[in-house]
Amino acid sequence: MKRIYVGGTFDLLHPGHIELLRRAADLGNVWVALNTDAYAESFKGKRPVMKFYERVRLLEACRYVTMVVPCTGNEGEILEVIKPRYIVYANDGSYTVRSYLDRLKIDGGWLLDHGVELLFLDYTKGVSSTDIVARILQRHSCEPRQRDGAPEDAGEPDLPDPATGRGHCPCLGCDPCGTELTEGGFLLRDVPSP
Repeated sequence: MKRIYVGGTFDLLHPGHIELLRRAADLGNVWVALNTDAYAESFKGKRPVMKFYERVRLLEACRYVTMVVPCTGNEGEILEVIKPRYIVYANDGSYTVRSYLDRLKIDGGWLLDHGVELLFLDYTKGVSSTDIVARILQRHSCEPRQRDGAPEDAGEPDLPDPATGRGHCPCLGCDPCGTELTEGGFLLRDVPSP
């Protein structure tokens, strides 16, 4: 069966990631080149929320993934080992074909010589690791968040929402929401209105 190369950080594995992996698996056996924490930080400017080994475990449990290999910026070497038929990437608009190939440290000639096709798939709108972190922080601070119009947003109330009991933030001790962790559990305080 054909091998499919999918590279990425896959932080906070979400439906967009799963859709990418599912579509890649329709083409063959998916080999994920998973960015290490340090490598992801080198081009994103921040470390992933989930540690490398946590992200590995999640991907290994995904039925669409055949193999996970660590990527430290050595994509060209990984591609030589995997020998994929396709390189699949869900492009959010941050890369052109040329800039993505530059990141992989290959060029169009390499693709031709190796019989590899680059496929840019549509990015799944409405969910991203950044959005998930924003939702967590928004709920934590009990402030409304910017919506991007995704269908998932339609049924989610703005916060604070007294009807749903979301006027308090039962998180692990912090100043923004006034929650303190006590020896016997949580001591909740009222959250000031925005």
